[in-house]
Amino acid sequence: MQTKTKAAIAIAICAAVVIAASYRLYFIREDKGGTVLWNKNEAYFFIPISRRGKHVSSLRYAWFLAKEYLGAIEPADDDRESLAVVRVTPSRVENHMLPQTDLRPGSGPSMYTPRKGRIYANCPALGGLCVWIGDHFEPAAQEEQRGFNGIEGLTEKDFDHGWSSSGFNSGFTINVGDQFTLSVNDSPMETENGAISIDLLRPGKPPERIWDLSVHKGRVSKTEYQHAFGEHEIEN
Repeated sequence: MQTKTKAAIAIAICAAVVIAASYRLYFIREDKGGTVLWNKNEAYFFIPISRRGKHVSSLRYAWFLAKEYLGAIEPADDDRESLAVVRVTPSRVENHMLPQTDLRPGSGPSMYTPRKGRIYANCPALGGLCVWIGDHFEPAAQEEQRGFNGIEGLTEKDFDHGWSSSGFNSGFTINVGDQFTLSVNDSPMETENGAISIDLLRPGKPPERIWDLSVHKGRVSKTEYQHAFGEHEIEN
């Protein structure tokens, strides 16, 4: 009888280990930021969004947490970067999303510079100096490359007259001439969730939410994970 009991216990333990090894936990971390450019007639928001995903078996979850605590961060199983671009004028609001196919991870645009009526930036994925063409970035022409000395000319002191720039912080407003005001709320990632929102304020009209994003940090369901990174096959 004792032998049968021990055998049953061993079988139960093995079954529990198998179940723990097959059951997976899913985690997502999203990071956000942003740059806004504006003058008296229009405003541009460039908002990079970075999403990293990790899935681990429940059997090794404790080891995964211990490594994180000790600073031995494991590489992400999935990653995706995108760039949201919002342009606001007195007559319209434009929203564009540049997905990972347009922006290699870690190589998104930066150093945004309005000059000669166009928005230039440094785009490593496109070879350096690039220019905003309505709904995406393209490599700058050779003549423009020479005029900027590569990317050396991408500095605030070389902005077209009347343009201003700011990074995102916890909350701020900008006045676009006497046309309208834009209110930006960028909540911190001190908890599991954070958010960015942009409200358009016009004289005599109620505030209009023209863009928002909720970002997450922590455990999610398998369905949420697949939705975030696409319906590709995930190891079970």
